[in-house]
Amino acid sequence: MSRWMLIAVMAMLAAAPAAAGAAPAPAAPGVVLESLTVADTAEDGQQVSASARLRATAESVPVDAIAVAVRDSNGRHFDFPGASAATIPSSGFTLTTGARTFPAGDYRILVAVKAGGHWTGLTPYRYLTVRANPVTFRQDFSGPADAGPNYGLTTAMWFGTDRARLDGLGHLVLSADRLSMLDTSGNDGAAAWTQQGGHVEIRMAAPSGGQAIRAGFRTIGADAAATGRAATGRIDIASIDGGQPGVVGQYAHGGTPDLNFGAVAPVSGDWHVYALDWRSGADGSLKWSVDGVVTQELTAARAGAAWTAFRRPHALELETNGGALVVDWIRVSRYPER
Repeated sequence: MSRWMLIAVMAMLAAAPAAAGAAPAPAAPGVVLESLTVADTAEDGQQVSASARLRATAESVPVDAIAVAVRDSNGRHFDFPGASAATIPSSGFTLTTGARTFPAGDYRILVAVKAGGHWTGLTPYRYLTVRANPVTFRQDFSGPADAGPNYGLTTAMWFGTDRARLDGLGHLVLSADRLSMLDTSGNDGAAAWTQQGGHVEIRMAAPSGGQAIRAGFRTIGADAAATGRAATGRIDIASIDGGQPGVVGQYAHGGTPDLNFGAVAPVSGDWHVYALDWRSGADGSLKWSVDGVVTQELTAARAGAAWTAFRRPHALELETNGGALVVDWIRVSRYPER
């Protein structure tokens, strides 16, 4: 028996009456599904919606709800938003769902109608495969003690300091300097690596050393050498200020005058995963998170004209003015942009 057949049998059993002698669920309530339109492939993080066309087989049929249900290969629910009551005429009725994203995996999609307190699934089904977003940059800093930050990379990505070294325990240690993917010393500021949008995350421990310490991980516009850092756009994924213990700054800079958006989020302890979800489309957004919890968001609408600073490629930078900034890993993946 295939996994999908097993899921169908389990669903039928789950929907069976709980007590002997209970009334069975009714057959399809005089409604047929003419079409179900939905993408058959998508990428992790991509918005997907569905449209269903139904009609009554005779007279109009009022129903308690119409929903487009989604099940993954383990039977878990990922239904589309937008279920609603309706009266379905013989001439036809169209339901268009809200949009949502799906984790990578395989899904079965079906239309279900609720009438008389019972749900009935309609055929045909559709199937959706969601692909994982491609990882575009990954570094775990494995290597011998005292190796440089480009150890293990096929192409040198980091420039600007000899004060960044591996500790031999899977960490990069940066002391009192800036480590950038912009080659400001030998190649007129050219970026070794850039990306527009995507998911950027780092696991790091901020330096200690008192109120004078400043440290951070950011994106910076790839054309910073030509346009200047103030104009090119910058996203502070994690900004540490020794004068503000127990918090991390998360900021966006860009435009003229500077957007200067952001605030601080509470943190405790040394190690955290700081992340940015960056949708660079015209209706996009920036979402910051700490250890998987979203802490703030900037939408394109709120940024206004300054949003152009985040619709261009950026590179990555690490910086500390003192102490030791310790990094476990950095990962970047790409989102599909609309």
